[in-house]
Amino acid sequence: MLETIDIRNIEFSDFTAKSGKNYTRCIITDSNGRQLSGFKSYATDKMHIGETVELSVEVNGKYFNFKPVTPVDRLAVRVENIEAFCKKLALKLNDLNSPSTKEELSKGLDKEQEKAKSIVEELEEFDRLE
Repeated sequence: MLETIDIRNIEFSDFTAKSGKNYTRCIITDSNGRQLSGFKSYATDKMHIGETVELSVEVNGKYFNFKPVTPVDRLAVRVENIEAFCKKLALKLNDLNSPSTKEELSKGLDKEQEKAKSIVEELEEFDRLE
């Protein structure tokens, strides 16, 4: 999930994996005191305390992992929003197609037609008076 994070602290620690490969872990503490764990990257090198950044955050049990936001992450959020909108739209269309809604719309249309007919009759009567 994409989150906007206020960086209160950022720390880097060097480690060696069981495979023998070296890596640098990055721990970001946010304004809520959460510690988010990720890996050092070009994006994390540019981050500074006090800065507000957008990160992709995943919860893993009691831990929070992060990674820099990619264009695919942003696209995934847009797709989720479009899908939610389509579901709402489909529900509204289903409501409009329901027999009770059609009946209500038909009654409303009949009333409007009666009003229009009444106005036309009044205008015709007005024309006869002149």
